[in-house]
Amino acid sequence: MPRRQGGFTLLELMVVLLIVGLLTAVGVARLGGGTPAGQWRLESLAGDFQLARDTARRSGRILGWQADASGFRYLQLVADTRGPRWQPLASADLPDGRWPSGLQLAEPVSAQPRLIWWPNGDTQGQRLAFAEDERQWLLVVDGRGRASVERP
Repeated sequence: MPRRQGGFTLLELMVVLLIVGLLTAVGVARLGGGTPAGQWRLESLAGDFQLARDTARRSGRILGWQADASGFRYLQLVADTRGPRWQPLASADLPDGRWPSGLQLAEPVSAQPRLIWWPNGDTQGQRLAFAEDERQWLLVVDGRGRASVERP
């Protein structure tokens, strides 16, 4: 009579993996795992701000960023016969954007750009407050154009 070797069958291993997967999914859901859409968007925007700084440096232009309740857009300062004025920046690298559902800029809307990048790489520092449901974030831009997302 052949002797049976010890170990687990494939079916037993599959059942254990299924149980571990279910427990992991429940744990992540209960702990609020995953990055909220608003935080993800703000982290992406922080990277775009650094690209805007680099674009202003490389192109020698003054660039701006303007936001309202529905989204944002990048601008460039141009001078013509009417004087200096802001106009939309036509750039595939820095497209206009919309806020994810529920994300709000917690500051008044302004007709002027909130951020301005100068050709030497400088910008005026800003702390932009955002809220999504019960969560809050600050998008912090320093005087050298470095941007980061922080929790207040």
